[in-house]
Amino acid sequence: MQVFVANPHGYCEGVVHAIALAEQVRREYPNTPIDVLGMLVHNEKVIQQLKENQITTIKIPISHYADFLSNVDASHIIIFTAHGHDRKLDQIATQRKLHTIDATCNKVYDSFLLIENALNAGREVIYLGKKGHPEAEAALSRGKDVYLYDVDQDFNYQQLKTNNPLVISQTTLSILELKGCHLDILAMLPNAEIGNEVCSATRLRQTAVQQLPSFVDAIYIIGSTQSSNTTKLAQIAKISHPQAKVRHIAELSELDQSELNQFSAVGVASGASTPLFITNEIIEFLKHYQ
Repeated sequence: MQVFVANPHGYCEGVVHAIALAEQVRREYPNTPIDVLGMLVHNEKVIQQLKENQITTIKIPISHYADFLSNVDASHIIIFTAHGHDRKLDQIATQRKLHTIDATCNKVYDSFLLIENALNAGREVIYLGKKGHPEAEAALSRGKDVYLYDVDQDFNYQQLKTNNPLVISQTTLSILELKGCHLDILAMLPNAEIGNEVCSATRLRQTAVQQLPSFVDAIYIIGSTQSSNTTKLAQIAKISHPQAKVRHIAELSELDQSELNQFSAVGVASGASTPLFITNEIIEFLKHYQ
């Protein structure tokens, strides 16, 4: 069986930074309770590794984050995830004098700055994203003139007061779905300014999937189903390689070996939050499959 690996794969810069930051906090405060408010990055193996390091992931709905911060023991250290967080959480933490660590990815933070600069200049912002995703919720908290354009729903243009909004997008979206959204917005608002916030790590991984050989019989997308950027890779693979069977799996144990004899060539790609050892384990298994 031929195995074609999409590059790059493994952690992106933002994921590396978030994990390293959490590990550093544990080293500096070996005996202090540490809570991560939400999934530090969207991968269950990473969450398990944090747990083994006695770092607790608080798995509650985003709407409950404020209540948690208002009641958590003040001796705990709170880590905000790589996806960004609602600004009101900073206010609660400051009022309670909580020790917080912000692991927001630099690329995500840069998109928030673009939003804030536009708002400060008196402009409206259309934010392309997925309702309920922590990055999107954090972006919407930047100000009342930020409007969510959910990529899975129609957008209500009548809520806008101006015709030249800045268009910003969630960094993990698909370049293919963004193209359609941008065309829709420009058809309604020709003066809209389209930003380009899909991070380079996400874009490169998506392009790499599109460039896998056209003759592959199957494509394995490795990563958590909770990971937006990984899910988008699977969606792109289905579009770019309609003849191939696309399998989104989290680890080797989820690989269906019973179908491998059907394939003479397969592609492998992984999300930006997928541990490299998981991807490599699957690659090696496929290369040596008899």
